[in-house]
Amino acid sequence: MNEIYCLPKNDAEKRFVIGKKGKRNLLCVGLNPNTADEIKLDATSENFERIANDNGFDGWCLVNLYPTRNPKGKNLSNVVDDKLFWENINQIDTISCSSELKFSDVLLGWGDDINEKLYFKISIYQIYDRLKKLNLNYYSYRVNNSGNPSHPSPMVINTKFKRTDKLMLSEFDFDSYAKKLKAELKMMSNISIEEKEFV
Repeated sequence: MNEIYCLPKNDAEKRFVIGKKGKRNLLCVGLNPNTADEIKLDATSENFERIANDNGFDGWCLVNLYPTRNPKGKNLSNVVDDKLFWENINQIDTISCSSELKFSDVLLGWGDDINEKLYFKISIYQIYDRLKKLNLNYYSYRVNNSGNPSHPSPMVINTKFKRTDKLMLSEFDFDSYAKKLKAELKMMSNISIEEKEFV
């Protein structure tokens, strides 16, 4: 069994990365971390692992739009921690370029709770902007009616799928999604993080 990789370790407040290294690795992007750590996965990270395995990946790595731990993304603070926000984006930038993990495929899975905090949407565009230079393939395991890539929460997975079902990936047009998101953000006034205007 692959050892769980977690960054940072022994931190009940935040998490930037969790996963298990394999020969073929899937990069996953969720909303925000819950309880999974270097000792034990939680139900959501187990679902990301299940999707990876169902699609022929023996390794996976989960990052998030925001690194603060909370069972519900909507319960996070409305005020963004600038330093934490950019540290998370930079960690994602670093791991996505890893020559050891050699990512070519990305599973997007943040769901509709991105509407709860403006900084979730800003994070999506910042992640897209970092990843687009890598010529990666983007997928979701299903798409919500809103057009957002579904979050593989236990409630969604248990409601929509049987234990024996394979959770197969479908191509996701991240370019078009990001362009719409950018247009939406530009229509809002005074959007900035760390006093940097969104462009």
